[in-house]
Amino acid sequence: MDSDFNDKKFIKQSNKFKEIASIRVSNAIKNIRLTSNLANKRNYIYTEEQYKKIVRALQDEVSDLKKRFEKEVSKDLSNNNKKVFSLDD
Repeated sequence: MDSDFNDKKFIKQSNKFKEIASIRVSNAIKNIRLTSNLANKRNYIYTEEQYKKIVRALQDEVSDLKKRFEKEVSKDLSNNNKKVFSLDD
């Protein structure tokens, strides 16, 4: 019975992750694409320093995101030995 509860909890949390991740990643991509519209020199005037600052800020956030996921996956692997993570069903 305990295993059945854990399986249901795992499935619920996994589905919640997929649902929220899809929304948040789609929103992030949309906002990055909107930000890339700022590159249009016909509509905007900017310096090389300004655009590099934008790119650096976005790269730093993606780097932090990657580190957080890698830290959690690493923690899970060390706690559960050979636990494998996959988004594939």
